[in-house]
Amino acid sequence: MENKKALYHFDENKWMRYIRDNGLVPHNGQNSQSIKDDKKVVFYSQGEEGAVVMYMDFLKHYEDFKGEKGDKAIAQYDDAVAGRIELSEDEMRSLESQVNEINRIRETDSIEEYVGEGPYLKISEVEDETIDDKHFNFANSWTTKTIPPDKLSVMVLKDKNDGKDLSEKGDIIDFFLGKMTEEQIRELPINDGLIDYISRYKSDHQEELSSMQENYELDSMTIDQYISEELEGKITAKDLKEPIKEGIERLSKKGKIKDITMQKDDETRENDDEVR
Repeated sequence: MENKKALYHFDENKWMRYIRDNGLVPHNGQNSQSIKDDKKVVFYSQGEEGAVVMYMDFLKHYEDFKGEKGDKAIAQYDDAVAGRIELSEDEMRSLESQVNEINRIRETDSIEEYVGEGPYLKISEVEDETIDDKHFNFANSWTTKTIPPDKLSVMVLKDKNDGKDLSEKGDIIDFFLGKMTEEQIRELPINDGLIDYISRYKSDHQEELSSMQENYELDSMTIDQYISEELEGKITAKDLKEPIKEGIERLSKKGKIKDITMQKDDETRENDDEVR
């Protein structure tokens, strides 16, 4: 499917070597599982405005569950468990899933920790398919097909003065948002609450966003370049912990050596955090 707008997908540093070798493979990750969504897909957003809406929706969701909305859901769940209020089985299952997600969010200290450090990938093309789903839109799009590595590149911001790169997903979103006018934000086909949130975020960070527009320009690099220039020597013990643990488990079962530091097979990734 040829697209007039660029397609964007954010992911984590710990998966970059896997993606370089395998592309973006459809899977059902933790975020989908937490809301009882059983789709095995690759999520992406259409255009810079789609990427902004997707990331800002994640950020709003994160802050809501960190705050009063999360407190109310937990209190309601406690009341239901104690028998002070009555809920149907479906309502109880939904609330329990929500509380599990709230607890997962509250175990983290920042949105970066929640979604995982890593870049935005630009997708040049996705395979044509028909998706009939009311939740499919310009910000929240998906494909059931694997996107091969040669259709992917890493978005970076280059400093106009010293050429140094910024590649973290939050920086890319700030750059995209800094280009949008208030009128463009107000015209986005999304709910008023999210529009107000994006508008307020831009107002609160106006100085920072303007500085990024003045001092950086958007560029891209191959995944190999990104791994070599941005990740070599920078992968933390936290990044490696789970892949190493699961790699060791495979070694004990198969009795042979394989590269376990940065890669997982398709089945392994299905059980890890999903990036949407």
